[in-house]
Amino acid sequence: MRSDRTTTCAAGRPSSTAAWPTLVALGVVLAALLVPAAPAGAASGGLAWSRVYDDPGHGNDAYSASVRAPGGGVYVAGDANGPTTVAYVARYSAAGRRLWRRTYSDPPVVGDELLGATSDARGDLIAVGTTHNGAGVLVLKYGPGGQRKWARVYDDPLTPGDQSSLVAADAAGDVYVGVTSTNASLVQNLALVKYSPSGKRRWVRRYAGGSLGFQPTEITLDRAGEVYVTGNDAAGPGAVDITTLKYGPTGRRLWLRTWNGPGNGNDGAFGIAVGRTGDTYVAGTTGNTMGGYDAVLLRYGPRGALKWHRIRESGGTATFNYFDVALESNGDPVAVGAAAAGAVVVRLSPAGTTRWTQAFDGLPNNPQWLAIGPAGAVYVTGAGYNNVTSYDVVTAKISASGAARWTKVYDAAGAFDPQNAASITTDRTGVYVAGFQEAASIDAVLLRYRP
Repeated sequence: MRSDRTTTCAAGRPSSTAAWPTLVALGVVLAALLVPAAPAGAASGGLAWSRVYDDPGHGNDAYSASVRAPGGGVYVAGDANGPTTVAYVARYSAAGRRLWRRTYSDPPVVGDELLGATSDARGDLIAVGTTHNGAGVLVLKYGPGGQRKWARVYDDPLTPGDQSSLVAADAAGDVYVGVTSTNASLVQNLALVKYSPSGKRRWVRRYAGGSLGFQPTEITLDRAGEVYVTGNDAAGPGAVDITTLKYGPTGRRLWLRTWNGPGNGNDGAFGIAVGRTGDTYVAGTTGNTMGGYDAVLLRYGPRGALKWHRIRESGGTATFNYFDVALESNGDPVAVGAAAAGAVVVRLSPAGTTRWTQAFDGLPNNPQWLAIGPAGAVYVTGAGYNNVTSYDVVTAKISASGAARWTKVYDAAGAFDPQNAASITTDRTGVYVAGFQEAASIDAVLLRYRP
C-alpha cells in the first residue's frame, strides 16, 4: 500500500532514478470522479489550507511522500533544488503551520532526493531516496522535533546504481528498505536491507529474478514483523510476471510466488497490503490475449498459497490497471485503478466477491494513490487532465458503502502548468495530499482537505 507510507516519482516531473521497461501505457487519458462540489470552508471536502514551498534558489522542488505525524499533522519528504539538489523533510501541524524543515546532502557528491517515507511506533520519520547522483540509497531518520537521529548510505558493491522509494518500520523500530540495484547492463534486482532502530545495518538479502532482472515496486510489513516485497520479474521480452516475496525478521526467505496471468503476457505489480491474518493482497495489471491490459488483484494466504485472483477486463486492447490497494478495518481489500473509460474504485470481501464498484467518467485523471480514513471512507488522488494542455491535482472521497461524496480539483498555478499528487495521508481531522505544482518554477505543494 503506497499511501501514507511510500511513493514513487510523480508523473510529469523529471526523475533521476532508473526506469523499468514500460509494461503498460500509464499515460492513457483517464477519467476522474464527478461529484457535486461541497461548499468551501468547514464542509466536508473543503480546502482547509494549501502550503507551497519554493527553495530560495528557485529551483525545482517537490514532495514525493507524506506520512502521518504523531499527535496530528503530517511529515513530508522530497527534494529542494537551489544551487544543488538536496534531500528535504518538513513537519506541518493540522492547522498548516510548518513546525520545522530540514535539508540534507551527503558529502562529497551533490544530488540527493527523497522518494519514500514511513514513521515508526515512536513517531520518528524515516525517509529514503537516492544520493551521490543515483549511485547509492540515502536513509534518514528524524525525531518528531526535527532532530536528525542518523543518516545512512547504502551503496551495493555489486552494482553501480541504486535507488529506493520503498521503506517500512516494524513495532520494534527496525527499518526495512527495498533497494532497486542496477548493474552495468541495466538489469535491475532487489537488495532488501534491514537497519536497527539506531541505524546499524543488520542484514542484506538479494533477489535477482529472471534473466532480465527484478524490479521491486512495493513493500509492507505484518504484525509479526515479517516483510513482504512485490514487483516485476522479467524472464525475457514479453515475459514479465508478478513476483511476491516474504521474509522473516532474521532475513530468512519464507516464500516466493510468481504469477503469470491467463493471457500469458506482461504482468506488473503496483501495490501490496497485508491483513491481520497474514493474507497478502497484490494489485496490478495483466496482459490479455488481445494486446491490452486488465486490472488484477491477487490474494495469497499466510504461507503463500494463492487463494484467488480477480481480473477486471479493460475491454480488449485498452489498458486497465489497479495502482494501489488498502484494507478496511474488517479486512476487505479496496483497490483503485484507471481504465480508458474512467477511474474505478472497487471493494471486495476477503473471499473475493465484489461488495461495490464506483466507476466514474468526466474530467480525465490518473488516480494512483489510495488511503482509508475515519469510518472506512476511501480517499484517492492523482493527476487530472484539465482539458487544456496540462494536469491538475484531483482528490475524491467515497464512503465505506461505496457512495461518491466529493471531488476536488486543485489548480493554483494556471491552466497551462502541470500539477500532480504523489502521496495521500489521512487522520481524524483531515486529508493531506502532497506533490508539486509548476509556475515560474516547480514548487512542492501540500494540501489539506476536510474529511
